[in-house]
Amino acid sequence: MIEPKFISSLECLGLTSTEARAYLVLIEDGVLSAEAVAGKIGVHYPAVYRVLDSLEQKGWVEVAHGRPKQYRARNPNMVASEAKKTAINDLESAAALTATLEDRYGVKNDKEDGDLWIYKGPQAVFNKLKEVVLSTDEDILAVSTRPEDRSVLEKVVDILSQGSVSANLLVHQSNAKDVREIRPGLRRGIHVDARISGRPPGSTRLNHTFVFPNEREVFIINTVYKDDELIEDRTIGLWISDADYVRMHLDDMMAHTGH
Repeated sequence: MIEPKFISSLECLGLTSTEARAYLVLIEDGVLSAEAVAGKIGVHYPAVYRVLDSLEQKGWVEVAHGRPKQYRARNPNMVASEAKKTAINDLESAAALTATLEDRYGVKNDKEDGDLWIYKGPQAVFNKLKEVVLSTDEDILAVSTRPEDRSVLEKVVDILSQGSVSANLLVHQSNAKDVREIRPGLRRGIHVDARISGRPPGSTRLNHTFVFPNEREVFIINTVYKDDELIEDRTIGLWISDADYVRMHLDDMMAHTGH
């Protein structure tokens, strides 16, 4: 019996669904003719040759030429390793080629006038934060104005650590214990200080973490708390590209933090 989980894994390694079923039949039954494979996977006899030829070209089966041809699956561990290496190389090449689009992206996406984008949900918000961090070549200032859940602080610190620039994260004094425990694992150039003062707000609140990658743009992470519990799926991000607005907030942050 062909198990769906194996078909899915083989598709991830570059086989089509039909190729995966043919390979699994050869694993289970050993050496078979094309006609026998066709009967077991429910493919028309002439069409099965295209499937088996493709498997041979991809290195998944061996063929004994005769009348009729006989097909045998190659060792699964060996072909899986080869397919993984090929997939990684293909992904690296594709990623490198895609990255060359950055210059074109900047020309079309950098605007002189104000711009606002909204991101909803933690995955979208933190994906955007990662883009912000990896795209800047200037030092980053991040300020969390109210007590924040440690999981949020750790996520922000982790993403800041993925960048190549220095970053300072200033958090509320209520997070001092979290800061002490996070500091030992920080990479060089990443600094976290619990220096934001002020009376903690109520148990139901909206928090803001401002991330300034430069003096023209800011990404604001908004987190919602009810009864002091983080409502994770209510996380919202605001990407603002407006030099005057950003400068105003940046001046205000620096005045309050002494940064």
